Amino acid sequence: MRNTVIALAMATAAVFAACTKKTKVEPCTESTATVSEADSIALRNFIEQNNIDATYDSRGFYYRVHTAGTGKKPGQCAVIVTDYTGRLANGNVFDSRTNLTMMVRDLIPGFRMAVPLFEEGSEYSIYLPPSLGYGNNDNGSIPGGSILIFKIKLNSITQEIK
Repeated sequence: MRNTVIALAMATAAVFAACTKKTKVEPCTESTATVSEADSIALRNFIEQNNIDATYDSRGFYYRVHTAGTGKKPGQCAVIVTDYTGRLANGNVFDSRTNLTMMVRDLIPGFRMAVPLFEEGSEYSIYLPPSLGYGNNDNGSIPGGSILIFKIKLNSITQEIK
């Protein structure tokens, strides 16, 4: 009986220790991901072959504004609420959400670079090369090396954490 009580006490202590373990918090700095020449060429070819009217950002992605917003722009430590649909270059949807709350610093590099360009209320599309998305690694239904296309509506900025 005494061994059972000791074992239960140790198990309980382990559970509470795990719950209070501190996790590393990413800093609120802009993504420093870089785009390979091959990724840059592939994305440019995709944009040209599909006659997409988009603006090139020197960090290696393209964007297209559908509706300009009038609110404030989020920073890297912003908590935002968005509607978005993510597609592969072949048009297959891999994710679609509405009123999703997320922190900018927790997003893939291309999202982190693009979102601060737009004001609340903006609707836009971003075209990301693999190196600003998931790279050459498969991620769920997203094959490695995929060009990613996101249509995004920035509904609101709920918080700017310092």
